[in-house]
Amino acid sequence: MAHLLRISNKSRTSYVDLLNGVFGLRNEPPLWPFLEGSDGESIQAETFSLAGRGNPVTILLPAKEDYERLLKQNRLWHNNPLLDESIWIESNLDGELERRCLLYPRSKINHVPGAGVTPYGNISNLMLLSLLLERHPAWEDLTPSTQSGTAISGLGGKLTLTAAGTLESRISKLTIDGISGVAPIGTYWLGIQPYNDGISSFEPLWELEDGGISGYTDVSFVSDVLGSGSGNNVLEISFATDASLLPRHAITVGSVIGSNYEHMRGTYMVLLRYRADNTNAAEFGLQLKVGYGSTPNPAPVRDEIFVPTSDDEFHFVELGEFTIPPGTERGVEGTNIANAQVELYAERLTGTARLRCDCYVMMPSKHMIKLTGGGEASASMRLDVFTHENDKITAIEFDAGVPRRNIVPEPTNWYIPVGETNGGVLVLAMQRATGDQDKDDTADLELEVYNRWLSYRYA
Repeated sequence: MAHLLRISNKSRTSYVDLLNGVFGLRNEPPLWPFLEGSDGESIQAETFSLAGRGNPVTILLPAKEDYERLLKQNRLWHNNPLLDESIWIESNLDGELERRCLLYPRSKINHVPGAGVTPYGNISNLMLLSLLLERHPAWEDLTPSTQSGTAISGLGGKLTLTAAGTLESRISKLTIDGISGVAPIGTYWLGIQPYNDGISSFEPLWELEDGGISGYTDVSFVSDVLGSGSGNNVLEISFATDASLLPRHAITVGSVIGSNYEHMRGTYMVLLRYRADNTNAAEFGLQLKVGYGSTPNPAPVRDEIFVPTSDDEFHFVELGEFTIPPGTERGVEGTNIANAQVELYAERLTGTARLRCDCYVMMPSKHMIKLTGGGEASASMRLDVFTHENDKITAIEFDAGVPRRNIVPEPTNWYIPVGETNGGVLVLAMQRATGDQDKDDTADLELEVYNRWLSYRYA
């Protein structure tokens, strides 16, 4: 038997008690089938039968109006969240931790016909009510946990995240602060790699020097002061004998990590860090293909991408999305995953510049958010990303604590994953507002997380 069941505003300063109030609960609520919301979200509908006795004017009607007031506030909040607080149903069983669930706007309360109130207003000392609550399918903790990391590299830096619950956890607030570079950041990529088969060997930063160039045309490894990795080595493509679209480099999972190859299992957006070797105008064509080892015909991740250059700074370019193992998330194990290969094709369409490619950042893309459009503020900027209780996502950029602009986020299932082990590894990539990527830029991250539950909330 539940020992807490009430409707409350978010701050818990105003509520009605369904167990110990004027109106008592007459039955446990039958669960209705899952309904489909107007924008595609699942909703859960539950009905409650309530009964109250007492003076109709001084007790029953004021108590009913308390319900009506909260449900009206609920409708107003969904129409305009700036107007008031959201409304929740709180419930927990004996021995269960407290939990709550967001109410949806079609929740309502009605008189049971013929019980207490007639169409002519005759009121008795008995009133029966029917309460319909439509709610979010997930129950949440009452307070968030906080997880953070400092000086995380903008070149595939990692932060391990934990979570509880039986559903994906809501990241109610992500704060990106403490930018170390001398220029503001214009674009952020953040993705969360689930635990899957483990995370101890997971590595999102793939230095191209760990791959191979034997048999490829017009390529070599050279030292570049702006490059990352051992010796600052980068892949240089001269196009001296053939500037057409040809394979130029290959790298496998086994070239990057030496064991636990299953820890790289996942879906990724591939970011290539590249630059021209001089400031003369040029245009390059790039394409990524994936397969296994010496696969005769690796599959293209997407169509060729064309990147014009007129500077010699490093930049990120999105080469497309693919899975490790290529073509399937299951059915390929062990050393076969080690042989999963990424092959880079490149051509030069105009100009004489050489192309330098430094590394890939394998950005987990099943739980990812991209933030673009900031950067006019100074390096003292801060970015807050909110996932509100109705799952709407907004972002605001600050400069020295002063709001500057709202940023339009591009989220893909931006929640902490659930699995046999909840949580995962957050990966960060950043590019400056000027368009260049500095390997030494870092940021501080802080996440406020609400764990979510389908039903019973355990410790």
